[in-house]
Amino acid sequence: MSRCSRRWIADPNGPYKREGFETAPSNQAFDRNLRNRNPAWGLRDLEAVAAIA
Repeated sequence: MSRCSRRWIADPNGPYKREGFETAPSNQAFDRNLRNRNPAWGLRDLEAVAAIA
């Protein structure tokens, strides 16, 4: 096993939106549930996450 560097490594898990749309009905329900709890929460666009990764 190699030693880890001190740089931060992101390992984001899904689900994500693709091109602004949820990919499954269960993801739509999950997104609504998150946004009902906190409007700042919810599924993120995969393209936006990839752009900053």
